[in-house]
Amino acid sequence: MALQIKHDDSGDEPARGYYGSSWTESTTAREPKEGGNGEPEFNPELEFDVVNPQGSSIRPPASPPIIPDRRYATVPKDSGAKFLFDVKLIKFIIAVIILLILPVILYKTVIHPKTKDLTPFMHSSYDELDAQIDGEFTRDTKMDKYIPKLADNITIEAYSGGDIYPFMVDGEFGGIHLAERKWEMYGVSVGMTEAEAVKKTTYVYEKCMVTILDLAGGQSNAYYYYNKKNNDCLVMTVNGTSNKVVAVTYYRDYKKLTQNLIGIDDD
Repeated sequence: MALQIKHDDSGDEPARGYYGSSWTESTTAREPKEGGNGEPEFNPELEFDVVNPQGSSIRPPASPPIIPDRRYATVPKDSGAKFLFDVKLIKFIIAVIILLILPVILYKTVIHPKTKDLTPFMHSSYDELDAQIDGEFTRDTKMDKYIPKLADNITIEAYSGGDIYPFMVDGEFGGIHLAERKWEMYGVSVGMTEAEAVKKTTYVYEKCMVTILDLAGGQSNAYYYYNKKNNDCLVMTVNGTSNKVVAVTYYRDYKKLTQNLIGIDDD
């Protein structure tokens, strides 16, 4: 906003100042210089000093504060780039966490899953075992041929429930067969190598004998670890190609397993 001072060269009228939209009377903008002849001289220092008739100075009012209209507020130009950077950083952190956790999950669920130990139930009755296991035992004729035995001199009847297979030998509860990684017996579970199983087993045996099995999955070897003093036997069925345990079988009665067999050491 401009402030203008108008001077009358004739000296008959006082100078008038124009401010905003109104005229104001001004005190003389001419005053004699010291030592002059009384003739008023224009003093440039008073050019912007406008006085009303009452003698008070008139100054332009202070500019009002500028209040931004937040309705039209704009986002800083670099905020979008920062947001994208934050998103990428979060995705990177999540990817790193997944890469660190995934191997642990795979190891525990696929490579070496946690197993439940059946060892405390080895000498339980059939009904006691059924009460401890999730799932009711039912007759499973398909499993009869997968339970290893030394000869056809005994009759096997398999049952299934809770991923374990209890079986009868000649009508009596004869033992437990495992074909899943969920369970273990005497420290041995499906998926172990033969060397690992022999090293980790807690079964105390006297001797071991091996038979060759021709199963649907190929040729396998059945290792019979037996203890005649305790009259029981732990059988590890090992795949001939992968050399890993594919089944674990526990016989509660070693004598019945080997009855009428020729060539078994009776010492």
